[in-house]
Order: sequence, then structure tokens, then C-alpha cells
Amino acid sequence: MIRTKRFRIEHNGDVTGVGFRPTLCGRGISDYGLHVCPRNIGAGLVEVILKGEEEDIKRFHRDVANLKIRPEGVREYLTNELEGYEGEVDFNLCSTGLILEQMGTFVDSAKELTQVTRTGFENQGRKFDDLGRKFDDLGRKFDDLGRKFDELAKAIKKALR
Repeated sequence: MIRTKRFRIEHNGDVTGVGFRPTLCGRGISDYGLHVCPRNIGAGLVEVILKGEEEDIKRFHRDVANLKIRPEGVREYLTNELEGYEGEVDFNLCSTGLILEQMGTFVDSAKELTQVTRTGFENQGRKFDDLGRKFDDLGRKFDDLGRKFDELAKAIKKALR
């Protein structure tokens, strides 16, 4: 029978940017066939609203409680018991919001990588410019040395005559 339930996760630390919501949503949909709407509700708290078959909801909750479903890097957290949920939830909007949020994170990361790369290339360009100037200086010194050798050769020829 289709039910709507909720539970909360309490994490000793920040839940923003850790990956709770995308992890829970993705795994709930793909591995359990559930509609999942996780949302940050306060410092260290994530509320998870689920819709689906009762047994799938219980299995998902048990696996979350046993740390089988968790974001990379999160080692511990607490979950409360499942409870009924009577409110309206637009699961499609929730999933779309998470996707857009992840896309935003991706775009921000790409911008940062682009800036780092651009800065790196600019720095490398300056280093190549510096190296080019050093080679130019070295070339001038070789030219001067060549002139001095020519002068020395002329002086030696003159002295030997």
C-alpha cells in the first residue's frame, strides 16, 4: 500500500553542501523505487519525506539508519523513527530543485576550475616570457662574446704579421 512517511536525520555538523539530499534522493529513487524529498530544516537537521510502498519505505529508513546510505565523508548521524505525513509534497519539484542545485554547484566548480586554469596559464605565460627574455639576454651575450673573439682573432693575426 502506498504511504507517505517522514523521518529526520540529525548530523553533528553542517548539512549544507555535504551531499545528504542528492544522495538520499538518488538512492531512494533508483534503489527503492520511492519518491523522496529531503530538505535541510535547520542546523544539522535534514527532513526526509518519502512516498511509496510501506515495505520499501521501511527498508530505505533502516538502511539510512544503519549508515548504508550516506554521503561520502559522513561517518555518523542519528535518525528518528518513521512517522506518518499528511502534508502535500511536490516530489517532482523537489527532485528538479535538487538537480538544478547540483547543476549550479557544477557550474560554480567549472567557473573555479576555469579561473584556476586561466591563472595557471597566465602564470605559465609570464614564466615563458621571462624565460624568453633570459634567452634574448643570453643571445646578446653570445653575440658580444663572438665580437670579442673576432677582435681577439684580428689582434692575434696582426701580432703574428
